[in-house]
Amino acid sequence: MNGREEILRAGPVCLKIADGELRYLRVGGKEVIRRVYHAVRDKGWDTPMPVFKRMEIDKGSDHFEIRMEASCRRDDLVFDWKGTITGSSDGIITFQVDGEPGSSFETPRIGFCVLYGSDSLSGQCLSLTHEDESTTEDRFPLLVKPTLVADYHESLTYCTEDGIGVTVATENGQMRMEDQRNFGDSSYKSFTDNPYGDGKANQGVCVRQKLTISVQQESTRAREPVNTVGDAAPIPVQFERGDVEVVVPMIEVGTATPFVSFATLNRGRDEYRSLDKVVFGVTSGAHLYDNDTYLENATVVVPEVATLRSFTGQAKVRVDPVTMDAPYPSPDMKLEGGGRFAAVWCARMVKFLAIAGVDEMAFDVGEPEALSLLGKLAACTGGVVVPADIGPHEPVDAFAIVCDDKIELWIINKTLDEQRVALAVPKEWKG
Repeated sequence: MNGREEILRAGPVCLKIADGELRYLRVGGKEVIRRVYHAVRDKGWDTPMPVFKRMEIDKGSDHFEIRMEASCRRDDLVFDWKGTITGSSDGIITFQVDGEPGSSFETPRIGFCVLYGSDSLSGQCLSLTHEDESTTEDRFPLLVKPTLVADYHESLTYCTEDGIGVTVATENGQMRMEDQRNFGDSSYKSFTDNPYGDGKANQGVCVRQKLTISVQQESTRAREPVNTVGDAAPIPVQFERGDVEVVVPMIEVGTATPFVSFATLNRGRDEYRSLDKVVFGVTSGAHLYDNDTYLENATVVVPEVATLRSFTGQAKVRVDPVTMDAPYPSPDMKLEGGGRFAAVWCARMVKFLAIAGVDEMAFDVGEPEALSLLGKLAACTGGVVVPADIGPHEPVDAFAIVCDDKIELWIINKTLDEQRVALAVPKEWKG
């Protein structure tokens, strides 16, 4: 039951429900919120994934209601919850959870997490409303912030350049926000603290938490179309060389380098300012374990490297290891597609590591399909990378490599289904 996915609407908002989470909330194709979910942390900060005993979805053309019952289990942790998510035609989405620990266990956090995609929101103004009804103005940071983005608040509001107003508000608890790019996630995360307040969950004590998302669209632009399988037109993929050239960095396969997180460098800047070379590792599965998460997090290396350059100057940057391994190995971890997906993830990582301008990268992967792909890309070291102009939520990604008077087009299918694309390339590439 965990794998059920549906495309839903709440007025102007289009979104996906998967594994009990709301993902990719969009208006007119523009992402306004990356993900919303309810998380239970164990004492080591890992997240036991919920197993759903009930998942009922009623949907209309512009509204929906979801009713869920879930259970989280890990060692001495037992937590059961019932949830209701409603989306109305006026763009208001509510997510309510009634939770009850089936055991007493240590936990630093239980509650809602709201991910705001950094690719679409970095630099955007935001407003926070606090418990005493005062407000403060701030921005989603461009560079990766080593400290909290926002301290305690009851609601967060921002307006996009396209005139889309978004407000996220909590009841029975406040939120804080951290820059998840420190940990390899391409988002800013707002989160509620442990409602039990003492680092423990108390057996049999029920707690209700509620989150409300309000989305308003000032313009009357057409809504984003939703295609069903088989009726979609070919996806346009356009290549056009820009003013700034980036190249394929040196690619190695196999590494014995201990994993050092980007957060370690970013939070200890003075130690790294004078180095000629800095090394950090990348994994896409620090917090969540699914294909969507791994693919969306490939972009994070661009702001990470820009942040490093801001305090290390022209130091050589080596990303090592680039690994699919998660820091919290878990039986809940699931990635679909095996070696094929590993190859897709590696190709997307190479694209964004090149855009980021790293000097060297070393992959720690074991899938033969991924190793074969990396070998082919390593043969293009120094070649000019031309990223395709393609929307972030399209089911494909693409880039070209111009090397030794040869042009290679790399089309990345981000799904497990067959996709059709329509290619547009510069005139000088034809023939």
